[in-house]
Amino acid sequence: MTDRGKVVTRALLAIGWLGLAFRFFVMTQSNGSNDFFIWQLHAQILRDHGFLWAYTHTGDGTSYQLYNHPPLAGLYAMLCSRLAGSDTHLFAVLFKVPCLLAEILTAFVLKNIWTQRKNERFGAIAFAAYAFALGPIAVAAYHCNTDVVSASLALLACERSAKNRHGSAGLALAAALSVKLIPIFLAPLLFFRAPSWKAKMRFAAGAAMVLVPFLPLVTHIDVVVRSTFGYAPRLEHWGLPYLLEMLATDIPRFQGAFTHARMIAIAHGRDCILLASAVVGCAAGLNRRASPYAGPSLALLAFLVFTRAFGERVLTIVIDQEQNC
Repeated sequence: MTDRGKVVTRALLAIGWLGLAFRFFVMTQSNGSNDFFIWQLHAQILRDHGFLWAYTHTGDGTSYQLYNHPPLAGLYAMLCSRLAGSDTHLFAVLFKVPCLLAEILTAFVLKNIWTQRKNERFGAIAFAAYAFALGPIAVAAYHCNTDVVSASLALLACERSAKNRHGSAGLALAAALSVKLIPIFLAPLLFFRAPSWKAKMRFAAGAAMVLVPFLPLVTHIDVVVRSTFGYAPRLEHWGLPYLLEMLATDIPRFQGAFTHARMIAIAHGRDCILLASAVVGCAAGLNRRASPYAGPSLALLAFLVFTRAFGERVLTIVIDQEQNC
C-alpha cells in the first residue's frame, strides 16, 4: 500500500471512531425508549422474587412486565439497578454499556472480514460505514435493550466459523444465546459447516456453554423452557400477518383468500422459521464453501418475515401455543 493509501485508510478508521464515539454521546443523553423502563421492572421483579418466580408467572395475566430472557441479561439488569440506585438515567446508561462494546466488536469484525476479502482500504470503509449506520446507532445508543449485543456475538460466531475455528464459533454462539435466544436459528448452519465430526463436536461443546447460566434452574427446566421458548405475544402490525391483513382490507375482492392466508401464517409462521433454519443448515452441510454470512441472514430474514410481532423472541418447541397467548 502506498503512503497515500495508508493515509486514506487511517482517515477512514478515524472517521469510524468518530461514529462510535457518537454512540457514546447519544447513550449518555437519553434514557432511550420505554425498554429502559421495562428492564428496570425486570430488575425489580428478579430482585424481589427471583428468577424461578419470574419464569413461573410469565404469561399468567398479571400487570407486571413478563420476563422471558436468559438469566444472564436479567443478572446484568440487576447489577445496573444496584449500581444506579434510584437514578433512572444512570441505570439506562449503565445498561447500554455492553451495547457500546458490542458495536465496537461488530465494527472490527466487519473490518477484518472485508480486509480479508478485498484489502485494508475496504476494511476501513466497512468500519467507517458501520460506525455511521443510523439503524445500529438508534438501537445500540438510544433504544436501551440487548439486541445489538446478541447480534454482535452472532456475527462473531459466523466469522469464527468462516475461519474454521468451530470451537470458538460455538462459544460465541453460546454467548449470543445467553443474551437473547433468537440466534438459535444459526445453530444448524454453523453445525453443518464444520467439515468433520470432530469439528462438529467442538462446535457443539462450545455452544453447550449456553446452559451454564441455567444450571441453578435445572430442576425447573420445564418452566424455563415454557417461559422462554414458549413466549407468544399478542398480534401486532408486523411481518407477513400484517401484510396479509392490509391486503385483505385494501382488496375486498380477495378478502377471504387473504384472511385465510393470514390465519395460516399466524398458525404456522413459527414452523416456517424452523424450516428455513433447517434448510439453510442442510445446504451448509452439502456445500461448505457457501458463505457463512448469507445463510444466517436468510434464517434471520425468515424470522423477521414470519414472526407475528416484533416482541416475539424465539420459536416454541412442542408447546401448546394457546396456553401462552
